[in-house]
Amino acid sequence: MTDGTTAPVLDLLAEPIGGNTVVDLAIEASAGTGKTYSLTALFARLVAENEAATVDRILVATYTRNAAASLRARIREQLAEVLSEMLEPKGDQSQFPCQLTRSVATFASDAQRRVEAALASLDTANI
Repeated sequence: MTDGTTAPVLDLLAEPIGGNTVVDLAIEASAGTGKTYSLTALFARLVAENEAATVDRILVATYTRNAAASLRARIREQLAEVLSEMLEPKGDQSQFPCQLTRSVATFASDAQRRVEAALASLDTANI
């Protein structure tokens, strides 16, 4: 049942994440609402923006082994898309990889190195 109010929209680039403390972010929503997309985008953003956020220090939880395997694959795809945009900008301003690349432009080489390292070590991620 709904009370007629609109659910808050998660701004993937403005949501405060990072720093040297534990980040506690829970995403709950119905099927087909973009939870997986949001998780993969936030994972990529955390890695790109934060030196301390290596894949071995990030925990992503879901309900089943199949869901975890699917989420790991989607995170890998998102990181690859972000890295591709960093290496060869396509300039589609409506797409998250482009938006993230623009937001880390002042430290682009560091962000690129972190995304490359995340892709190389994603198999050790806690998903």
